Parts: sequence; C-alpha cells; structure tokens
Amino acid sequence: MAHRDWRHEAECRKTSLPDMFFPDARQAEYAKAYCRACPVAEQCLRYALDERLDEGVYGGLTEAERRRIHRRNTPGSTPGSNRGKKKEGAA
Repeated sequence: MAHRDWRHEAECRKTSLPDMFFPDARQAEYAKAYCRACPVAEQCLRYALDERLDEGVYGGLTEAERRRIHRRNTPGSTPGSNRGKKKEGAA
C-alpha cells in the first residue's frame, strides 16, 4: 500500500471555501477553527515553518504567529528586529 501524503487528510481539503485560509485578520479565527479539528495540523504547521510560507493560515497559525516563532528560533534575533524592513524586491 502506498503511503498517502499528509495533505490528503487535511480538514481544509473538505471545505468549499479555500480562500478562507488566506483571510484578513478578522477572518483568521474561522480558518484556525478548521485547523483545531484537523488530524494533520502539526505536519501542516511544520511544513509552513520549514518552507517559510508567509501568507495564509497553516497548522492553526497565521503568518504573523509563524513569524514570531521564526524570530524566537533564529539565533541573534531580537524582538522587533525585522520591523520596518522591506522584503527584498518589495516596492
């Protein structure tokens, strides 16, 4: 039997509203509620952190919440050290 990719088990695949996972700040709680019931939320979050995905809700965390994890886990980073810096290539 072939190993199924964890993404096939994701709760978000069952919704007819995929845009819900790329919400504005007010709508993020709806997406996070799906993640709380998801059997693969941990794998999803790990994927988003490893790939440094910077948009959407993955594994129950918004992009801002994932950025805080990265800052905490990056040696030499200080709180707010990335504030005010433009992304490379940003206008």
